Amino acid sequence: MAKEPDYSGPAIKTEGLVKAFGGRQVLSGVDMHVDPGEVLVVIGISGCGKSTLLRSVIGAYRLDGGSVRLLGRDVTTASEDEWLPLRRRLGILFQQGALYTSMSVGENIALPMREHTDLADPVIEIMVRMKLDLVGLGGTEDLMPAQLSGGMQKRVALARALALDPEVMFYDEPTTGLDPIMAGTVNRLITDFNRKLGVTSLVITQDMNCCYAVADRVIMLYEGKVYFNGTVDHLRTSSDPVVEQFVEGRPDGPVSHRSAMASA
Repeated sequence: MAKEPDYSGPAIKTEGLVKAFGGRQVLSGVDMHVDPGEVLVVIGISGCGKSTLLRSVIGAYRLDGGSVRLLGRDVTTASEDEWLPLRRRLGILFQQGALYTSMSVGENIALPMREHTDLADPVIEIMVRMKLDLVGLGGTEDLMPAQLSGGMQKRVALARALALDPEVMFYDEPTTGLDPIMAGTVNRLITDFNRKLGVTSLVITQDMNCCYAVADRVIMLYEGKVYFNGTVDHLRTSSDPVVEQFVEGRPDGPVSHRSAMASA
């Protein structure tokens, strides 16, 4: 089980977050919070700033305005040395998995433990097997990533993200490129980690099936800001034309083809 938080308030909080690239403002004052143990899903059209928001929260981007608090700490201007102990408490599943192709499955999962802990090799080997069992891939530690299907690679990447027993998990398009059955498997893993381990999760996705399956709460980004914030039920029943168009995947509506392409 996840340990009790050593902080009060949200696990993740942004206030007035602003980020621009080449003079184009992608995020224009995003206020967001994720409570401990909550699964927050962020949706929106391509290019609306979903991944930029995630990368800003984890410190991959320097902000152009606003602030970020993570696990009770203000990380807005944190140095790399200040980030290091925090990153050990985070897990990140990248969109493409980002496995090291020259390493075996077991070596990929062991890497964070070898870099950030003093565990002996026999203990690390046991932990690797436990993480693989957790994602339903027991016995694959000696295989190479190229020997695995896309869905299996995604689950190995998930096992690696869980290597240090994170308190917060970040998922960047976790079901992209997966068939419906494998996507459902990943969705179930996300909810299991939340319910059984108490992991706080921030999920970036355009997959509405994923959103409906895992979300405790949903925010929608539009024109650089939080346009919608509510439960899945509120999302399904929203009469807002922008929300309706996105959720239903309609080509016609207030979000035009041209504006969607300009955002991408």
